[in-house]
Amino acid sequence: PAGYLLGLCLSDPVKCAVEEILDGMSNVKQPHVLELGTGVGFAAIALSKAARRHRISPMVLATDVSKSALDLTVTNAYRNEVKDMINVIEADYNNVGSLMELK
Repeated sequence: PAGYLLGLCLSDPVKCAVEEILDGMSNVKQPHVLELGTGVGFAAIALSKAARRHRISPMVLATDVSKSALDLTVTNAYRNEVKDMINVIEADYNNVGSLMELK
C-alpha cells in the first residue's frame, strides 16, 4: 500500500504517505507499523513525529539487513525525539512472518 500511495503523491510522497497512514490508524487502539528496509529511518521517524502531533502512539518496528543503517536509525530517532516510538531489528524481507509475531 505505501508504494501505491507514494505513486499517487509525486510532489511530496513521504508527506502524502504519512498522512494516509495516519488516517488509517486514527481509529486503531494500539497501532503497529512495520517498515522493511528502513535505511537511516527517514520514513519511520517522519511517521512517528507526525503521529505524535496527532496524539497517536504507534509502535514502529523498523527493520534492515544493515546493522550500520540501524545504528543511524537509532541516532536519528534520538535526535528527532521519537526513539521511544521506534524499535529496530536486523532482519531481511524473508523473515517477515516472524517479525509480525513480535509485539
